[in-house]
Amino acid sequence: MTKTALLRELERFKGEQLINAIDQIKSVAAPLGYSVNVTDPAFNTGSIDREPKRLNVHTDAESIVKSFSFG
Repeated sequence: MTKTALLRELERFKGEQLINAIDQIKSVAAPLGYSVNVTDPAFNTGSIDREPKRLNVHTDAESIVKSFSFG
């Protein structure tokens, strides 16, 4: 699966509470070799390094899934 296809697959989780979606997000990402990293605007705002097989899940202050990125 390409990165674009993976992002399309994950679109359904946007707008959901992270606690309700994280296991499903991991179940989509893990078989493709991706680790999952959650970023939020208060504490974990971003990674200090880049890993090509890392899926970043971006949330807002209420832990709502907003977007995804790689690295």
